[in-house]
Amino acid sequence: MAENMSLLIMISILSVFLIALYITVEVKGKPLFAFFFKGLASFSFILVFSVIIGLKLSLLHDGLINYQNLRVPVTLLILLGLISGLLGDLYLALRPLQDPKKNETIIISGIVCFSIGHLFYFSALMLLGPLSYLSIILAVIMTLIIYLISKKLGYHMGKAVIPTFVYSALIFLMVGQALGYAIETQFSLFSLIFLAGAILFAVSDLILAPIYYAGNEKRIMVILNLSTYYLAQLFIAISILFIL
Repeated sequence: MAENMSLLIMISILSVFLIALYITVEVKGKPLFAFFFKGLASFSFILVFSVIIGLKLSLLHDGLINYQNLRVPVTLLILLGLISGLLGDLYLALRPLQDPKKNETIIISGIVCFSIGHLFYFSALMLLGPLSYLSIILAVIMTLIIYLISKKLGYHMGKAVIPTFVYSALIFLMVGQALGYAIETQFSLFSLIFLAGAILFAVSDLILAPIYYAGNEKRIMVILNLSTYYLAQLFIAISILFIL
């Protein structure tokens, strides 16, 4: 067990290093290198997830946990959510390498991948607890607020307008469900870590909107967007270690 924990710590440190390396390359405006390092950075949160699965299987073998602690359906759904994120990252990383005319198509492809990912995360939470009314309330309120903000700031969404607002509803549906589950479980460690990841994911997308739709590509905006996103995925991946 000690060896597995050491491996998890090492892989987590490697993941943070790869993420920092990717962000550095991204802000320096080297799209081809950025695509490569983004793939590594995004794969790293799946690697962290895989090491945790190995650790839990080791605990199962040693009789320190039972099969129920593996929560196989929930774990599988979270893995599928992470994989969807990886695919979305790779699609969006193609944007600087393609003709600007393809921007909308690439953005929509990324939105679809991340939307599917949020549905997987939402489904995982639904297996753990009942539907929370907070999820529906938050989805409606936040999508309305984002719509009003987009009008106020003059976002240019083009063909991505409907996918964007559908995506907004889905991510805040997931955040609301994560919050509801955390309240229901009195903020258990799993629910708290997952909730932190869900909130960071939403914050990341709120920062991304003006980058994509208002041309606000200041370095600080890019750094904040990427930092919050990768922290979100790492938190979600790590949360499965604490499912009871």
